[in-house]
Amino acid sequence: MKRGALLLFIALTGCGGPMETASFSSLLDYQPAVLSVSPSDGAADYESNQVAVAFSQPVDSKSVTAKSFLVVTVPEGEIDRTALWNDVKKERVRGVKGNYEIDSDKKNVRFIAKENFEPGVRCGVLLTPDILSEAQVPLNQTPGSGPTPFFSTFYAKGGTVAGGVGAPQEGAEGVGGTGANTARPSHLYLSEIFYDAVGVDTEGDLFIELYGEAGGDLSDYQIIMVNGADGKVTSSVKIPKGMQVGEDGLFVVADAVTNQPGITKVIGADYVATLDPANGPDCIQLVDPSGQLVDVIGYGTPLVLRAANNLLCYSGTPALDAPNGTSLARKILRDGDSRNNSEEWMIADAPTPGQTDFLEDEIEDSSESE
Repeated sequence: MKRGALLLFIALTGCGGPMETASFSSLLDYQPAVLSVSPSDGAADYESNQVAVAFSQPVDSKSVTAKSFLVVTVPEGEIDRTALWNDVKKERVRGVKGNYEIDSDKKNVRFIAKENFEPGVRCGVLLTPDILSEAQVPLNQTPGSGPTPFFSTFYAKGGTVAGGVGAPQEGAEGVGGTGANTARPSHLYLSEIFYDAVGVDTEGDLFIELYGEAGGDLSDYQIIMVNGADGKVTSSVKIPKGMQVGEDGLFVVADAVTNQPGITKVIGADYVATLDPANGPDCIQLVDPSGQLVDVIGYGTPLVLRAANNLLCYSGTPALDAPNGTSLARKILRDGDSRNNSEEWMIADAPTPGQTDFLEDEIEDSSESE
């Protein structure tokens, strides 16, 4: 970290004229972090022999090695990712053999295993701070502290569910279920988005609201933010295990106040995270635990048709880009090919998290037309 910080300090201060000290926040801007991983954390029945990762910063290709990006077999239960990283450094743990592919932007990296992952066994994806940005700053999944590694798990397709270490149990937590008698929602939509507050967008005002079947299990669904100009994933939020759609059919994901995790200004928020939906033209995708697109909205133009994750960036034609202080609210629910963002969404003069004001008059009519 000292070497990377020194090189970055020199690059930011320059060689001529008075030397200005780089701020801590500017250093954080150069720290690479994992934005998304495929398969998603906890995914079951994964059929590919590849693991794809999107980074927030271009990475140094030479730093992507079998000790910095690896897939390992792990037991059930909580995993200490830092302890696992230490075991890798001491060569107590080694990943499966494979090769790496790095896109030209150096933000998207794929690991291709030489053999298929063992069916039914829990696999862990570990990316360590030995991965460096092009500015030689280590990967860090906890900005402001660390550096700390990234870790997620998945299960390859096949195998039995008879029990034992590494064998997924049907309905078990982390394997597509929650351990309770809850099922995935029969329907789930993006219903309101507030992405451009008056003033700054980092003080806990923003939110994304979902509408779906009351009591439906939302474990491991992801909300993915996409740059509408080039389709690159800019950030994502994964809903933790055990969370469900409320009895009113709503679930509100709210932005946390900067440097105050868990604190938001959004009244009635169901989950608080670092949420950063960008001002348009951009896209927001709702993706289920298997990586399938559930819903999408694109707002503003021009937009790419498909994002870098190969999922659609909008449906039909894009919705309008909401001015600051207003939100985009859904007024019509449709399924399948009939969806059209420009017809289904409207600009709401005032955000209304946790309310269905704009949907109530339209739900019955839209369901009859399906």
